Amino acid sequence: MGGTVINIDGLWKQYRLGVIGHGTLYQDLQSWWARVRGKEDPNLRMAEIDDSQRESINGDRFWALKDICLDVEQGKVLGVIGRNGAGKSTLLKILSRVTAPTRGVFRIKGRLASLLEVGTGFHLELTGRENIFLNGSILGMSRQEIKQKFDEIVDFAEVEDFLDTPVKRYSSGMFVRLAFAVAAHLDPEILLVDEVLAVGDYEFQKKCLNKMENVASQGRTILFVSHNIGSINNLCDRCIVLEAGQIAFDGPTLEATNYYTNPPHKATNTELVKFEPNDKFPAQLLQVSTHDREGNISKTFFYQEGLEIRMVIQVNKPSRNYYATFVLKNSKGEGIFFSADNDVEDSFLGQMNQTGVCRYRIGIPGKILKPGRYSISPAIGYHIDSPEDDLWFEIIDISSRRASNTGGYRDFIIAPELEWKGKFLGERI
Repeated sequence: MGGTVINIDGLWKQYRLGVIGHGTLYQDLQSWWARVRGKEDPNLRMAEIDDSQRESINGDRFWALKDICLDVEQGKVLGVIGRNGAGKSTLLKILSRVTAPTRGVFRIKGRLASLLEVGTGFHLELTGRENIFLNGSILGMSRQEIKQKFDEIVDFAEVEDFLDTPVKRYSSGMFVRLAFAVAAHLDPEILLVDEVLAVGDYEFQKKCLNKMENVASQGRTILFVSHNIGSINNLCDRCIVLEAGQIAFDGPTLEATNYYTNPPHKATNTELVKFEPNDKFPAQLLQVSTHDREGNISKTFFYQEGLEIRMVIQVNKPSRNYYATFVLKNSKGEGIFFSADNDVEDSFLGQMNQTGVCRYRIGIPGKILKPGRYSISPAIGYHIDSPEDDLWFEIIDISSRRASNTGGYRDFIIAPELEWKGKFLGERI
C-alpha cells in the first residue's frame, strides 16, 4: 500500500450563468440587456442555486466548488455524498480532466478510469463490439489489452447476443452495463464512479458493487459518488459530505452518513411528522416519529439495535370499528411487512370507551431489517394520505462487509440473525 495517490489543494470552480446562446438573437439580446442593467437574466436556466454559492457581482456567477482540500491514499474507497447541486459531479469531472478548475491544483498518481455519465465515449451508430474497442482506447487501453479482456467485458455486461447491434438500439440498462464493464476492466489504479449504477437493475448493481469491492481489495483506489446510503456504508472506508461546494464533513463513513441524514444544523422537530387535525373521523392520526433505544427521535439506526415507531392518535368518537396499522416499505416502494394493533388481541383503539389522546409504541427488534432506507405508511381503519417523503428512516451497519462475499443479508428482503445450535449425533444415524 503506497501513500497519497490523489492530492487536491485549494480547488475552486466557478461557472457563469446564461453565457451560452439561447438559440435566438432576441433572447441573447434580452440576456445582454438584463446584464447591462444589473437585472436578473430572464432566460436563466439554472433556477435552483444555493445563495451561498452565488457571486455578488451581477449575480451571474456561482461557485460550484470552494477551496476543496483533500488527500486520498492508495487502496482506499472514498465516498462522496451530498444533495443535488452540492458539487459532487463537478469534483469528479475536474479529476477526470473533463473540465478545468478555476483555481487550485490537483495531483493524481497512477492510471485513472472514470465512469461519469452513461455512454460517455460511445458512438451510437457503432455496434457494441466496435464501441468496446473505441471506448477502451479512449480510456487508455491498448488494442492488445482490449482483445485479452474482451470476453470478460462481454460476459460482465451480458450483451453477447447484441454485440453486433448498433448501441443506439440498446436499452438504457444494456448501455450502462457495457459502459461500466469497459471502465471496470481497465484495471486502473484509480476508479471514479458517479451515480450511474442507479440506471442498472438490482442484479447488475450488486455485480458492480462486488466488482468495485474486488478492485479495492487489490490495492486500487475508488471515488464513489452515490445517493444510496446503504451502498456507501457497505463499500467505503471514508466519506466526505459536500454542502454548497464545500467539504462539510470528512471522516469515517458511518459518521459521515449520520451527519448527512441528521445534520447538526437541521432542526430536530422536522423528524416529528405531524398531521392536520380533522374531527370528521372517529379517530385521527396526529403524530408519527421514530426513536432509538434511549427514546431519542432519530431517522438513523444501527442494524444491531433496532428502533421504535411511535404514533399519537386523537379519539374523537369511540368506535370498535377502528384500529391502527402501518405498512413498512423499502426504498423501491415494495411492501416489506404489514402490522396492526390487533394482530394478537383486540384492538386497543377499538376498546377505548372515551375520547382523548392515546399513543402507540411499536418496537422493531434489531438484526431484522437489512441496511437501507424504509418508509412508513400508517392508517387508522382508513387510508391516510401521508407524506412518505417525511415518514422514512435509515438502517445502517458498520459491520456489513462481513456478508459481502458470502451471499449475505444484503441480498434478501429482511436480515434476521437466527439462533443456530449444533449437536454431534454420532458416527451414523
